[in-house]
Amino acid sequence: MADLTGRSIGKYKLEEQIGRGGMANVYKAYQPNLDRHVAIKIMHTYLSDKSGFITRFRREAKSIAALRHPNIVQVFDFDIEDEYYYMVMEYIKGGRTLKGLLKRLKDRRKRLPLPNTLDIITKLADALDYAHNQGMIHRDIKPANVLLRSLEEPILTDFGIARLRDEPTITQSGAMVGTPTYMSPEQGRGEPATAQSDIYALGAMMYEMVTGRPPYEADTPYGVIMKHINDPLVWPSIYAKDIPEKIEKIILTALAKDLKERYMTAVIMRDAITEAQETLDEDITSDDETDIVPLPIEIIDEPVEIEIEPAADKEDETIEEIGLPVPEIEEIPFDRSRRNCWFWAIVLVVLMVVIGGTVGITLASMFGQ
Repeated sequence: MADLTGRSIGKYKLEEQIGRGGMANVYKAYQPNLDRHVAIKIMHTYLSDKSGFITRFRREAKSIAALRHPNIVQVFDFDIEDEYYYMVMEYIKGGRTLKGLLKRLKDRRKRLPLPNTLDIITKLADALDYAHNQGMIHRDIKPANVLLRSLEEPILTDFGIARLRDEPTITQSGAMVGTPTYMSPEQGRGEPATAQSDIYALGAMMYEMVTGRPPYEADTPYGVIMKHINDPLVWPSIYAKDIPEKIEKIILTALAKDLKERYMTAVIMRDAITEAQETLDEDITSDDETDIVPLPIEIIDEPVEIEIEPAADKEDETIEEIGLPVPEIEEIPFDRSRRNCWFWAIVLVVLMVVIGGTVGITLASMFGQ
């Protein structure tokens, strides 16, 4: 879809394109009658050709607009003009995505301090629980869909947008729809997303925030999906040795492949984190208090160093049938114990060669005499 900056749509003047995705473009716009700025998400026109899209758009937009939670972006209005289907949302001034924050930290080989991470995940879990109780499933939880008004105010965006497509996670043509890095095993198998699918994705985000890397990596997006479905999870403590046991247990439960072992509701996960926060060792909570990272990110002074070499950066854009770039994802490196095994194996081989060579030289000398 062409850039619509400078054009008016309805009673809004589009001033600047501030986001672009597989389903929609987002613009900062001015609303003269209320003298305020808003964010307008304009759906790509190709979607309107799909059967039943208009009905789904009106239904989902109405449901999204009914959500009222401090950690869910507020939708003010929705409408259709010509071929453009759009939603009008609150504009988060100065808001940056959690994805951008994590990338900046990763580039500097730092992690968000644990108290910040727990606070953000707790508030997002509370937002999810509220939405789930209203019958709304997000379906595409990821850092790019979390805006930060401040570190104390994470705002979840794009609620229910993925459902507008009304297609399974993997289409009949084999193309993927969704974000493989945070996709639950059941979504990867093409099954409908549920509240527990959102919980899994939130657990994947928490894993990345704590360790500095996503839970699964592979050469292709499809490879990542298959790992979510089949591969055992590398425990967070392998990468972040300072993680408290209770926090690790929460992440492992959220990322359980078996739905019976995963948190049933987001409020249970939220309460587990809250309880863990209250019982963390005093040296962790008090020492990290000075490391609370303010925004903007440029003024971070107290780093939380990542002990494990971070994986190469990659995009986590939604993979769709329309041919968006496929992210390049490197394989997870050996953990330390495996590297140690290889090290001692190499040492043993070298010793055998040296000893064998010495014995051979000695025998040759004896027979030569």
